[in-house]
Amino acid sequence: MSKKGIYRISGNTSPVVGKEMIYTIEEWYPDTPLLERNPMNVTWELFIKRKSGQFVSTSIKKKGISHFTFGEKAWRYTYRLEAYLNHPEGKEPMSLIINPQPSKVPQINKVELHYIDDEKGNVFSFFEKLRAKAHCVNLANEELLFTLWEDDVKGKGHDPKNLLVETAKAKVNPKNGLAVAEFMLTKGLMTKAMRGEHDGQLEFYVTVEYYKNKKHDSENVNVQNPLYKVPPPIKHESRQKPKETQHPTKAQGSPAAQKPKSKKEEKGIWDTMLDKGKELWDVAESKIATATKDKEPAKKVDKTNKPVFVEKQDNKNTDSTCVCKEYDLIWGGHASMTCEKRKKVVEVCKNIWGESQKIEKANMLMAVMHLETAATFDPAKKGVSGGGVKYIGLIQFSATTASTLGTTYDALAKMTFNEQMNYVEKYLKQKKDKMKTIVDFYLQVLKPGDVGKGDQPNHIVFDESISVPDGDGSNTTFEQRKINITREPWVTKYGYASNPPFMKEQGERTTRRKWVYTKQIYDQRYGFNNGKTYIWEIEDELKIKHYQPGENNKFLNKCENIKEEKKASNGKRAPWVDIAYEEYEKYKSYVEKESPLKEQISRYFQGTGNGDLDYTAPWCAAFIKWCFDHTADYKNINTKGTAAAFDWAGYQNSKVVDNKYVDGWKDGEECEPFVGAIMTFTFSHTAILVGENLKGDKYVYLGGNQGNGDSRSGYQKICLGSISKNSSKIFMIMKPKVYSVAEEEKVLPKLNVEAENSAGSSR
Repeated sequence: MSKKGIYRISGNTSPVVGKEMIYTIEEWYPDTPLLERNPMNVTWELFIKRKSGQFVSTSIKKKGISHFTFGEKAWRYTYRLEAYLNHPEGKEPMSLIINPQPSKVPQINKVELHYIDDEKGNVFSFFEKLRAKAHCVNLANEELLFTLWEDDVKGKGHDPKNLLVETAKAKVNPKNGLAVAEFMLTKGLMTKAMRGEHDGQLEFYVTVEYYKNKKHDSENVNVQNPLYKVPPPIKHESRQKPKETQHPTKAQGSPAAQKPKSKKEEKGIWDTMLDKGKELWDVAESKIATATKDKEPAKKVDKTNKPVFVEKQDNKNTDSTCVCKEYDLIWGGHASMTCEKRKKVVEVCKNIWGESQKIEKANMLMAVMHLETAATFDPAKKGVSGGGVKYIGLIQFSATTASTLGTTYDALAKMTFNEQMNYVEKYLKQKKDKMKTIVDFYLQVLKPGDVGKGDQPNHIVFDESISVPDGDGSNTTFEQRKINITREPWVTKYGYASNPPFMKEQGERTTRRKWVYTKQIYDQRYGFNNGKTYIWEIEDELKIKHYQPGENNKFLNKCENIKEEKKASNGKRAPWVDIAYEEYEKYKSYVEKESPLKEQISRYFQGTGNGDLDYTAPWCAAFIKWCFDHTADYKNINTKGTAAAFDWAGYQNSKVVDNKYVDGWKDGEECEPFVGAIMTFTFSHTAILVGENLKGDKYVYLGGNQGNGDSRSGYQKICLGSISKNSSKIFMIMKPKVYSVAEEEKVLPKLNVEAENSAGSSR
């Protein structure tokens, strides 16, 4: 009996706890009738892995709902998510193995008081500065509110009845996690504080606030005030009771509870900051310090081991501080994104939308460029539509679009990233006021006429069923068809078949015989006859595959002007070799057309930016990319065109000089043979050098898409091969520039592999 139901699902396998993730049905078993391919009848069940290695049900089952949010402690466990019509099968690809990642919880650990010379203190002069330091975790570049209080109420800890003296704001330094604010302890401040003083005692402390869930109390210290004079009674006006809001309750007795609404409250983003009890603790406190007239003020001293602060703190940049250290830009950690490129993206968005929206829009732009360049961020990235129209660059400009911007297709292809970003800016400005959502942002690239409709999930962007003049194009010249295909109504009609990533309905990702308007031939294309593309499908693709993964690849505070140190060997063998052997042990018994290797090969391609490819395409280079990307230190060590064998040879090597899709290995260098070296062969194949044969006259290598004694497509596999050391078919031997080879790695182990060139590709 043939199988029916779900064959493949997709989604984020490393979700951050607390963030909702959407999982999708990618493919049904072919024998599933179309009428039964209803996602509302699909059950999504979550299983958890026990110590025994077995997965047991969590009893979490959702019918027709594929949204999951993993809880705070979920990162400690491994899960399996499965979708099915009748019963779970317990295997991939109809299930996903999910390893949630812990969220970074911001908190203020402690607040300390210092003199201006940066020594810690608890007795201060009225005539000097008090420096308050907040030690923070996961709050880089966040702005904190410091408040200086006069303590009059008995007992430890902050009390809202105490008198607020002064406030100051400071950002958290991403290098050391410190935020620093300064207060002048002048006679004027003392007099202001004494409005509520009755016993000649002054106590001061500082609170620091950020809207999270930690509060620290400090001890009180009494301070004798030599300036004290008994003030006349002061009538305090009662505070007006604030209007009730939908915001969560702030911690009772915290300074936050005494303040007016913050900008965060007004913007309505509290839902991302709640703890389980719905109560918000947002304060850290210093210890009480003494202010006395008799103490001499401390002097600011320039010490080599301590920072020196200017008299007036200014939160604005006074130098060329890199924006990389100030903002969390998605995909900012991508290997091809440099300091200057990150700056340029933010600068462009600031020029278009202003200071307040620049990071929000920059993140949208990064997601769009990640999609349009097949995850390479390459300004020379070429694309061709199903109708044969050529595109180029960061947002895939057509020749027609280029001409409207005052440039050409060829000129854009030769530009650097930053040069081309000037044209990206010029293009996006055209409808900047309508670009509200991330879908609107992408529609400006995909179909400008629909910009502003990104919040209408069921709006139809492409519709193959509509009529166009001279329907099949048989009475139109080839040159005119090339022009038509970039204009309406042809864009709406033929855009559907040209954009298979947006085909999210059941059964859409199956091929059909389709007439190609520009080429005047029949071809195999994905989609339904007279199919449609909806806004919700575009949004789903953008967020799940291009925005959310970028949040896990942000810049990690290491700018390009910092020389990267070479990573030393562990004394055994390069880590990517271990990954290769793991894959070999798992799949050595299978040929490429067989499950589970067949499905794994598709996963290899996901990391190359060519996610639509499968085992029917050459996959030796995708295997190498997988091995590097699953190490701790070498993810994205090669980023451009990594599905091509010669992209693992030297940068701008002779095999790629006329190829705009691949450029060789920019972060690689030629090297002497060692265990882990990447070998590229003249017959367009690449593999990992792992040893030599018993005689010592051949290199032995491990790779994917290698010969299995059968040259037919579908019979390649992951296996060992060998080649004569003096063979002219060895094109180059490479390694990552940052990898330092140990002497013991140069000693090649003896392996009983003798078959000459057993890795010849069948394609």
